[in-house]
Amino acid sequence: MISNFQLVLVTDEQSVLEQSTETGLSLALGIISSYLEGKGIRVLLSDLNKRFGSYSFSEEQIQLIGNIYNGRQVLAYLAGAADSALDQVAELFLEDVSMDSDAFGVSIGADFSMMQVHLGFVLASYLKKKTGKKVFVGGNNISYLYIFKDFYHDLLVSAVTNLDFIMK
Repeated sequence: MISNFQLVLVTDEQSVLEQSTETGLSLALGIISSYLEGKGIRVLLSDLNKRFGSYSFSEEQIQLIGNIYNGRQVLAYLAGAADSALDQVAELFLEDVSMDSDAFGVSIGADFSMMQVHLGFVLASYLKKKTGKKVFVGGNNISYLYIFKDFYHDLLVSAVTNLDFIMK
């Protein structure tokens, strides 16, 4: 039974490369949170856009985050390959996220961003491996992957095969 649910909104390139105090609101996350709270499930929200919008990444961190763009590396990670670089990326972004929740949700956003897509799947995979708990992945970018399913075929198959729940 799920009584505590951690929901993570994945950041995009803008929050990593440019310091910004702008924060977009996610109506979908509010609806999900409200619905779950109404069912007696405590929801913790972690908006990585807000957390990292004013954060200054070092050059070393930027280079580490660059691993997110290596499609083959991300596919291997989703399939369970050990990868200390992607573990470090996940740990950097999940530093303030509680691992004590009963289940996790990862929203890969709506910016049609490969960083959001790959980072979201890496975070979901990391959470699943690290905690052994159920992980739900959603967000508008899932719809984009389905729209361009021929191009993203390998990524979709890997995500559906290796993660618990993918919601479109």
